[in-house]
Amino acid sequence: MKKIIASILLCTMLGTTAFASAPEISVDMGSNMFIVKGSLETELADKNVKLIVINPEYDIADIKDDNYKNAVQSVMETQADEEGAYEFRVPLYNASTGEYKFYIQTDESDTPVFLTEYYADSDTVKEVIEDLNNATEETIEEKLLMTVDPLNLKGGIFDEIDVGKMKDIVYQSLQEEQFDADDAEGTVKRIRQLALLYAYNEGMETVCFDSDDNFKYADIFDFSAIDTNNVTLYNVYETIMSDNGKAALRSKLLGWSYTAIEELEDAFCELVFVTAVNNANKDGTGHIQSILTDANAEKVGVSVEKYTALSDGTLKSNAENYIMRNSYSTPEQLADALDEYIDDNSGNGGGGGGSGTGNGSGNTSSGNSSTSNSGISGVLPTINELEESKENEIFSDIDDVEWAKEAIIYLYNHNIINGMGDGRFEPQQQITREQFIVMLVNAMGLELTDDDTGFGDVVEGSYYEKHIAAAVKNGITTGIGDGLFGVGEPITRQDLCVMVYRAMFNSDTAEIQNQFTDRDEISEYAQNAVDYMAEKGIVNGFEDGTFGAKQLCTRAQAAKILYGVLNKN
Repeated sequence: MKKIIASILLCTMLGTTAFASAPEISVDMGSNMFIVKGSLETELADKNVKLIVINPEYDIADIKDDNYKNAVQSVMETQADEEGAYEFRVPLYNASTGEYKFYIQTDESDTPVFLTEYYADSDTVKEVIEDLNNATEETIEEKLLMTVDPLNLKGGIFDEIDVGKMKDIVYQSLQEEQFDADDAEGTVKRIRQLALLYAYNEGMETVCFDSDDNFKYADIFDFSAIDTNNVTLYNVYETIMSDNGKAALRSKLLGWSYTAIEELEDAFCELVFVTAVNNANKDGTGHIQSILTDANAEKVGVSVEKYTALSDGTLKSNAENYIMRNSYSTPEQLADALDEYIDDNSGNGGGGGGSGTGNGSGNTSSGNSSTSNSGISGVLPTINELEESKENEIFSDIDDVEWAKEAIIYLYNHNIINGMGDGRFEPQQQITREQFIVMLVNAMGLELTDDDTGFGDVVEGSYYEKHIAAAVKNGITTGIGDGLFGVGEPITRQDLCVMVYRAMFNSDTAEIQNQFTDRDEISEYAQNAVDYMAEKGIVNGFEDGTFGAKQLCTRAQAAKILYGVLNKN
């Protein structure tokens, strides 16, 4: 041991180091020990690391043979792992309250790293907790600050907030329940929770969320831990909600007056329940059933039993479309609106709100993929019936696509399309193959089916699965080959034309060939579809005379084409 000390003493005047980062020291109150962690430079992996811990009131330079036992708390040595990481766990025997000095060095480093860490014995810890419990409104800040060193309230969240400014939330919490002076770990855990709640109450975005918009300090409160007993609201947040919806939710979590971590959990769950419905990252209503489960409803204190018990698929789909078109402040509002809609429309064939998913229109019972012109006009009102009112001002980002605005509003008002959340349609975003199939099947009023799609990339239970199954059944799509539908892939202009043609004009043949200058680039399987739709004025080329068969469609372009089909003369 004395050789290690001598080595450090001899090198303190030199100047190189082997450490990749400064070591971190913490106090484990439960096991009464210091924990020292760090890492060496990569090239020094597997090397030995030495540690000396000096007791309060002593310094390493004061060590002599006659006071060695009094000055040195611990001398240890360990080997870094293959990545250079090392860790010391330093038991504290007969340790007194005060500031301890740490010297850490490798055989390859000339200068030891020097750090200090405060430790309080159990009597001191108990005393400061009891003083905190007895604090008044006038003394709470002083008593709280006096716990910082004994309770090791530093690092992590305590580096980002002013502990003294937590006084109000700590005092309020104490009026509900005092800290357990015999449970130092439990006290520290609760104070850390109050620190996080303080950050939320004060609207400290950079404390609550990281640069990637993830929740910080999962060691204090882990939102993902909410997913227990089949309650999946965190999973809804992670996998269903759009980025804009998530951002809106996070913002709404800030600026409240939380006093217990359970209140933050309840607020999160309630916001997911009411926000995810009309802030999904995909079109359609397939996500609704993942949100409005009995377990999720029970978690937020409401019931959606009338909805989950529905056997009428049309009414259920209509109800989903209805609630997606409205915003709700509380789970109670959403649940009441849902029940009221179901009560009002039960027994009348599921009418009263319209739905693009199985409203009985078209010739779906025959399985024939073609649909007559009269059948199409029966699905939706004509263009002249489109109401122009403030209710149609539904998306905040479609003014720049004036050429498609009327189409987008029309399709939305008739439950054929939905936005991308937060009042946005994202008109210039490329539309994927499954997104367009949902639009097309909704427009035709085809009956959704649980049949196997036969495609390996269609996710079971996804919002688009039944729509693709209906499209397969009615001969609208055969996929892209190799047993795949092409989920997630943007749709090309020619493939969009093929799907629309198969759905609505499959028995018709173009009388003339299109005059696009790039006709040779249109795939053979798509030529008749493009010819026919160009002949009918449903699709047009670009100013340079080309059609752009392999170009990708935007959401606005897809809406415009589908609108043209539904309202063609």
